[in-house]
Amino acid sequence: TKDIVNDVFLYRAGAQQKVRKAIHARAKGHEAELTRLYELLQQGEWTQDNFVHRQMRKHFKHGHSKVNNQFVVRSDKYHTEIVDGKLVVVINVAAKYGQPIRLTTTTDGKNVDLSGKNIRIVVKDGVTEIHYAFKKLVNRPHGTEIIAVDKGYTEAFMDSDGDEHGAGLGKIMTEYSDKASKTGKA
Repeated sequence: TKDIVNDVFLYRAGAQQKVRKAIHARAKGHEAELTRLYELLQQGEWTQDNFVHRQMRKHFKHGHSKVNNQFVVRSDKYHTEIVDGKLVVVINVAAKYGQPIRLTTTTDGKNVDLSGKNIRIVVKDGVTEIHYAFKKLVNRPHGTEIIAVDKGYTEAFMDSDGDEHGAGLGKIMTEYSDKASKTGKA
């Protein structure tokens, strides 16, 4: 939510810069009118003047979320419990909005550690999914050397020993790009 609100403030500040230019172009030479319109814009009362209101609506980026089926829950806003052998995620909602939301999962909760992790709730086709991130433990035998990988255009990868992997990738990508460009132009 903080990111969204900060984006709105950022878009509004960007729109105000464009509107200042429009105000200056319109009221050039009329200092009293210029000052009045600037003050309305600065104080957030731009809806009181038709011109400034119209300009803000023109330049203020309108929010259109492409995500309508998911939300993120911070780690301190939920807890888990085991009920009838199933893991239940209880999302704490402010009391004035209702009771906590209880999501019963299909797992028994073994090998699931949600402590200190934000979770993403996704609703798809009537099914609720709970996504979370975790660090994969290294449990297979491995060496102690560190490998560096360079992604390139002429080859897919080059490791720290100088060995090329996926040689000819650039040629394949160029052929595909040229074909797609030719099709697009046609």
